Amino acid sequence: MLQNTTITQKWQMTLPKKIRDILEINSPGRFLVEVVDEKKKLIRIKKRPDILDLAGIFIPTDKKEVIKAREEMGKKYERF
Repeated sequence: MLQNTTITQKWQMTLPKKIRDILEINSPGRFLVEVVDEKKKLIRIKKRPDILDLAGIFIPTDKKEVIKAREEMGKKYERF
């Protein structure tokens, strides 16, 4: 699939909607761009993981320590 786009003087480029849909890019954010093949001029674009995406993937070995850490954080920081 070929789609037209423009690169600005500041080297910014807009991804056309059809391309965003194919890549399942649903929201703005940071992305990783990797050169896959220099000769063929191929790149790979991947959404860069956000720290919030990591929530819940680590299993604590000592749940008491997690509760203690949460309590300490609650004393020093406000929720927003």
